Formats: sequence, C-alpha cells, structure tokens
Amino acid sequence: TWQNQRLGYTHGYGLVVSPVNRIAQEGPEYFEQGFPPVATKEANALQVTQPQIYYGLLSHDYVFVDTAQQEFDYPATDSNQAGGGTQDHYTTYAGKGGIRIGDSYMKRLAFRLLLGDQNILLANGFKPETRILFRRDVRERVLTVAPFLQQDTDPYLVVNPDNGRLVWMLDGYTLSDRYPYSTRQDIAVNPIAYIAPNYIRNSVKAVVDAYDGSINLYVSDAKDPIVRTYAKIFPGLLKPLSALPSGLRAHLRYPEDLFRMQRSVYAAYHVDDPRVFYLKEDAWAIPTEPNPDAAQAQPNVRQMEPYYVVMRLPAHTTRRGEAALREEFLLMSPLAPINKESQNILGWMCARCDGDNYGQLVLYRFPQNRNVAGPTQVVSRIDSDPVISPRLTLLRSGGSTAKFGNVIVIPVENSLLYITPLYVESSASESKLPQLQAVVVAYGDRVAIGDTLDAALTQLFPGYGNGSETETEPRPSGTPTNATQAPTSGPTGTVTPALRQLIGQATAQYESAQTKLKAGDFAGYGAATKQLEATLNALRQSAGR
Repeated sequence: TWQNQRLGYTHGYGLVVSPVNRIAQEGPEYFEQGFPPVATKEANALQVTQPQIYYGLLSHDYVFVDTAQQEFDYPATDSNQAGGGTQDHYTTYAGKGGIRIGDSYMKRLAFRLLLGDQNILLANGFKPETRILFRRDVRERVLTVAPFLQQDTDPYLVVNPDNGRLVWMLDGYTLSDRYPYSTRQDIAVNPIAYIAPNYIRNSVKAVVDAYDGSINLYVSDAKDPIVRTYAKIFPGLLKPLSALPSGLRAHLRYPEDLFRMQRSVYAAYHVDDPRVFYLKEDAWAIPTEPNPDAAQAQPNVRQMEPYYVVMRLPAHTTRRGEAALREEFLLMSPLAPINKESQNILGWMCARCDGDNYGQLVLYRFPQNRNVAGPTQVVSRIDSDPVISPRLTLLRSGGSTAKFGNVIVIPVENSLLYITPLYVESSASESKLPQLQAVVVAYGDRVAIGDTLDAALTQLFPGYGNGSETETEPRPSGTPTNATQAPTSGPTGTVTPALRQLIGQATAQYESAQTKLKAGDFAGYGAATKQLEATLNALRQSAGR
C-alpha cells in the first residue's frame, strides 16, 4: 500500500561486520550483527548509536517521516511471550534531514507537482512536523551538490568511532581532457562530462550521514588547480582535509577506479627507452584468473580486480628510516607480461592507505629470468592435484557444483602465497545458495586444502599456528629473487606422538563412517568421510608426502 511504502517502511537498519580470514561452523563469523547491532569484545570500537539508514545505495524512493504512522524499525523475538513470539519494533524519525512539508499546503502542492503523486495532498497521516526525504541515493546527493565531481564506483559504509553513527564515504575526481602531452584513458564512472580524460585527481573525499543525509566535502589534494578553482567559485562548499574528524580520517582508502587507471597507464609508460616503448617489448597487462560465472562474455577467464589487504611490505620497498615490520592497509594488484596474462606474473603494484604514507605507490618487480606462476596456472595445478581433484569431483556431482572464488596473491617477503575460496551451490537455479566449502592455498609447487584458512595453512606448513617454526615456513628476506622458491618437506621416517594421534583419529573416523553407511545415514556418512579425508591429508603432510 502507499502508506506502507511511503510512511511505514522508510529506512534500512544496521550492519554486519565479518573478518575475512575466519569462519564459524554454521557460516560467517561476525564482529557485529543482530537487531539492534551488537559488537563482540574483539570489535568493541564498533559501537553503533544510530543504526537506522535513511540514505544509502538502495534507497531511491521518497518517503515521509515523523507522521501519525510509526515507522517499522526491525523485527525481534519477544522472550516474554509464551512460545517465543515475534514483536516488531517501531521508531519515529528524529533527525533534521529532508524538508518539512506537513506545515504548509503549498509545500505539499509543490511536491505533488514535482513528484506526480496526488496522495501527498490526500494523505491523512501528516503532522506539522512531517518531513519528506528524497534524493536518498548518496551518489545522487553528492552529484546534486557538486556536479563538477566524477565519483568512484564504490562508496563504502563506515562506523564513525567518534559518535557511533553510520556514514558513507565517497571518492570524488576532478577530470580534464585538455591536459597536454598525456594519454587518454576511458573512465566508467559517471561519464556525463568526460568519456576519456587525460587528467584525473582524487581531489575530494565526500562524507554523507546515513541518518540525516548531511553532506560534507573535504579537499584531499590541495595542489589540484581545478578543485582550488571550484573552491573559489563555491566558497564554503569544500573544506580542508584537516577539518575531517580524526576517526573518519582513519577510514580513508585509496580509490579503486583511480588505481585501475594508474596501473593500466603505467603498464605501457614505465619504460624510458623509445625503441622498447614503440615495440612494446616490456609492456605489461593485468593477470587473468578462472571465471566461475559462465554467463559472462568470456566464461573461462576474467581480469583480476585490485583488492584491499592488510599485510607487511618488504623492508626494502619502504621509505628510508621507516619501521617496516608493521602491517598496513593496502590496495594491490599483480601485474603480468603482455600476451601472457593467463600464464605468469612479473610483479605487483600497491597503493598505501595508512597515515602519512597515504597515496604512495609501490612497485615490486621480479627478476626477468624467473617465471612466476599466474592465478590461472595455480588453479589448474589445484584442479589436477591428486589429493584435491577427487574432492572436487565429489563436490561437483549429485546436483551441486563447486566454484573457485577470486584468487588472492599475497607477497610474504621473498615468497608468494596464493589463496582462493571454494564455494559449493546447488545446480538448481531456484535454490542456489553458495556456501564456503573450503579454502585452498598454494606456495611454490605445493597446494593444500582445509575447511578454513588456518586449517589450509596448517596443511601447507606443518607447525603453523602452534608457535613452532619449521623448515617449511617462508623465511624473511630482503631480495625478491626467491619469490617462487618451493618449501622443503618436513622430516620423515619417525612416528611421532602427533602421527600416532592422527592414525588413531583416522581409524575412529573410518569406523564411524562405516557405521553410518550401514545405518543408511548418508548425510552422516558424507560428513564423517569429509573428516576422514582431512585427517588423511594431515597424515600425508606430516609424513612429508
């Protein structure tokens, strides 16, 4: 009904926060979840005081708030009711967003003409305090206030640690197609004014409050002459970056679209020899990886997207005097030789996001005499692994399909670690619900699979996670020449107490599986077989095979 759409269901609610490297037994592990949102002790800084989302990425329609009808907030279980019934929670908007419309017939008439909705004049639920909220898409709001800015395609939601409010952060670009002696580059974000600019700066950081829709624009590149000119044309619209609250400043990240353009241009213009440049003898490209989505134009491969990671840069790539043994937030992407995007990678490029290092680009290139396997080669190696391949065959039978997710290539000093999740979903289109089945890791010429990332790393590096250091762990080094050095196998020929425990565990799991099979419990048999397979893998790794 019109009342439900415009007066009752007016906003979204809350958020979930999940660590990327952990998973619970029943699904994702959450740092924050629920109605209302509750943070774990591990993430006690994520205390949300205003979980309602009136302005976001999906809210396009106008709504009326602070009316005689209460707004649906969130469903909740009422423990006081017999049998545990449900009790919906309601709220009334208390912000200053939007325009007050209930105190004037002329305002209602104006919006009736603007929006073409006669119910604005006929509705009985309006009060003098009633407000209309429109332009609720945060991208549209920023575009309306600052149409001279082109926007990054990925706005992101953060919790303001200073007050617990939810805010959207957007990256704004200033563009030009008149910059001399510069190559043009297609840009896919908001192509209204420019299609192929040859000048781009991430000059503005926009912050939009998810509750009241207030907009603040901060100049992040004060050296950009275009944004300085707009600041003079619109005094007071653009604030200095120093005015951005410190809690939000910690959430700034290097924008993805700008990084994509920079890696694409630098792939050709990193050379300084005209002959090499003209013949493209050292041109680079973006690596490809297997594409699980057969509906795309090229179902077999896809170009790798840049990804955010928390990692430690190799010591010699950081600035002199800087403490290198510290993890930091990075946006990174591997690079490949041209025409060999599916075979090798030649290095990686990253943009730093933390503190005074924000915006620094780092290039880490491998020696030209080394062939480093690319994501497609690694996935092919995984598919043909004698331990993993039978498991994949089993998962891809019986009305289900198994697909690899994005391949993440993580530099670990003088090594490369490949990580890819394995998802299983039903083949029936009406019941598709991908579930994380396992995590596969590769290092050198070795691969391993586990139910979690920690389990897979334990298979790959026996002794990982228990504080012991083994010969199979990658050792720090300041040189990249051993980037693909394969780890050595663990000691063999000795039946340790750990091996005896694994043998006893495998025997018990086998007997349990046979008992369940005889009883016709096929689901239990499958689960027991899966556990047995993991134990056998652990035995092989411990035995050095």
